Amino acid sequence: MIVASSSPKNSKKYMREKLAEIFLLLTIFLLPWQTRWIFSSPMIGGEVSQYGTLSLYATELIIIVVVLLRGRWQPVEGMKKVIQAGYFLLGAIFFSLAFTSFFSIGIAQILHLIFAFALLTILCDVRTEIKSVVIAFIVGLIIPSLLGLWQVIVGSSPAFSWLGLSTQDAQIAGTAVVETLTSRMLRAYGTFPHPNIFGGFLAVGIVSLSWIVRTIKTKRQLIVSIIPVVLFSVTLILTFSRG
Repeated sequence: MIVASSSPKNSKKYMREKLAEIFLLLTIFLLPWQTRWIFSSPMIGGEVSQYGTLSLYATELIIIVVVLLRGRWQPVEGMKKVIQAGYFLLGAIFFSLAFTSFFSIGIAQILHLIFAFALLTILCDVRTEIKSVVIAFIVGLIIPSLLGLWQVIVGSSPAFSWLGLSTQDAQIAGTAVVETLTSRMLRAYGTFPHPNIFGGFLAVGIVSLSWIVRTIKTKRQLIVSIIPVVLFSVTLILTFSRG
C-alpha cells in the first residue's frame, strides 16, 4: 500500500495557520492587560494627559503577527458587507483629521482603531475557531477579576508598568470611588484604566459564558462554567459601572 505524504508546501501552510491560531488566542487572552510602549506623554496643567499619550499596545504587535501569518483574508459568509462598511468608516475618520488641531494624537488614535478593525477581520475569518476565542477571552478575564476583588477589599492597587497597571488609591482625588458620608470605597479597576471599561469587558464575558453553557454536556463542565459566572457577576457589581 502506498501512503501519500503531504508536500512541504502544505506542511508549511499548516504550520503558519497553527502559529496564527496560537497568536490569535494569545491576543484575546491578553486583551485585558494594558501593557504598552509609551513614546510620548504630553503634560497638561502639570499632569500627564492620558488622552494625549502616544503608545503602542503589546496586543497590537501580536495582531500584526497574526495578519502576516494568515495572509489573505477569507471572510465568513455574510460578513463581507460589514467589513466593507468598516473600511468606509475608517476612511471617514481619516478625512476628519483634516479638521483636527492635534494631528499626531489623531493619527495615534486612528492606528488603535485600525488594529481593532484588523482584529475584527481576523475574527470574521473562516479559519478562526470562535469557541476557542471565546474560551481564551473568558480565561483571560479571571485574573483581572480576582485583582478587582482584591482592589476593593484593600482600597488600593500598586503600579506595575510591565503589566500596564497604574497606581490607584481610594484616598486620592480623581480615583473612581463610591463615596459615603464616612468612607471612600475604591471601585474595581482590574487591569483597566477605568472601572467602566472593566465593566464592559465583564458584561461581554458573562454573555460569552451564556453562549458557552449551551455546549455543556457534563456536570463537571457545568460546575466549571458556574465559577467564572459568579466571579464575573460579583466583580461587575463592584465596578459600579453604569454601562
